[in-house]
Amino acid sequence: MQKRNIAHSVEAMENQAEKILNDARVKADSILSKADKDADEILNSKLLTDEVDVKCQDIINKATLEAEKKNKDASKQTARMKVHADKNMEAVVERIVEVVTGEYKE
Repeated sequence: MQKRNIAHSVEAMENQAEKILNDARVKADSILSKADKDADEILNSKLLTDEVDVKCQDIINKATLEAEKKNKDASKQTARMKVHADKNMEAVVERIVEVVTGEYKE
């Protein structure tokens, strides 16, 4: 009888140990699953950050190209204005010479 009680107690302990081990496995699986989800979130947020960096760089590149174009356009316009001013200057100088020499006619 005592052997049966001991065997029964050992069996009960084994069952309890098995249950504890099973609970530990379930808990470990849960922790690993949450860790995987957290890792995925971190990686996804890094990807989003990379996407933002790419978009920012794209905006900077477009702005740089637009600024260069506007600078070229402004340089061309300045050159045209300078040519026009030079032509006007020639006309003004001719008129002054005509006035000074008495050749100016209204």
